[in-house]
Amino acid sequence: MVPPTRRYSLIQKYWLVNMGFSKEKAEQLWNSWCEIPDKPPMPADGLETKEMQKLSSTVAILSTLDQGYHGMYYKWLQRRVFEPERAMSTRLFLKPKEGTKFCDDYEFRPKHPGYIPLYMVVDEDRIHHVFDEQGNLDNLDQPRTTGASDFSSSPGCFYFIHQLKLAELHARYAKRRAGGASVAILCVFVSFQEYWRLKASGKALSLSGLDWLRFVWECRKGLSSSPSGLFDKYGKATLLYGNIPLYREYRRTRIKNETTSDVIRKLTWSHGGIERGRQCMFSASAGERFLREHAKFRILAYQDL
Repeated sequence: MVPPTRRYSLIQKYWLVNMGFSKEKAEQLWNSWCEIPDKPPMPADGLETKEMQKLSSTVAILSTLDQGYHGMYYKWLQRRVFEPERAMSTRLFLKPKEGTKFCDDYEFRPKHPGYIPLYMVVDEDRIHHVFDEQGNLDNLDQPRTTGASDFSSSPGCFYFIHQLKLAELHARYAKRRAGGASVAILCVFVSFQEYWRLKASGKALSLSGLDWLRFVWECRKGLSSSPSGLFDKYGKATLLYGNIPLYREYRRTRIKNETTSDVIRKLTWSHGGIERGRQCMFSASAGERFLREHAKFRILAYQDL
């Protein structure tokens, strides 16, 4: 077998630690995925932008060309939705945001070597019982008998989902596992026409790159009362329902700095002086009411929950 060509991984070691790995385990996994680049990394903001652009182009290709990948994704996610005992595997399967979605592995997709879903790194049939008391994944030979679900163990969760069908499955899982203090944030792509319909209704609020990173950090830390006050007036369930396409027409769009009762914020970002993507974030005063009133015509799977 020809040795794989090493590439710089998009996954950082501190992300692995935040996901539940100990520092030693994170170091071991990260070193097995990639070699340290010869050149030093760019400043934090530039590196974040570069990684986001690189990953976005990869995700766009995957979402349009790789039907087999999506079939595999649906199947595995479906198993986690209806088998709650796999809650810990869902923690690794769902937890990463967009910037942590892929790691370096040469066996994934001949057309795009070097990318593989992060959850493939760990044995998915064992992971839901292998967390130790500190939440680390080191004690694979000493499994725990039980494990808290991702939703019930933290008051705030952040997910990035790039297809509607996946969002439906995530929604089912969130509804099934969320505790009374949980905030489940789900994100899906919407069509260009749907985005314009939402924009025409005045549901838009600009969000700077720094605010977006802080928002993600707050969600991942589970801050129910965050420094920015983002969660202060919202209830149990929050739906992040947005779009990240590369439409030429975005060059001519304008941003309205306003919020309605259902929209928290809207993310926009640009590249080369051109606006490239947007995300609208929706919520309501109570999670149950939000699921009934909004999800029924946006994500149909909610109706059966």
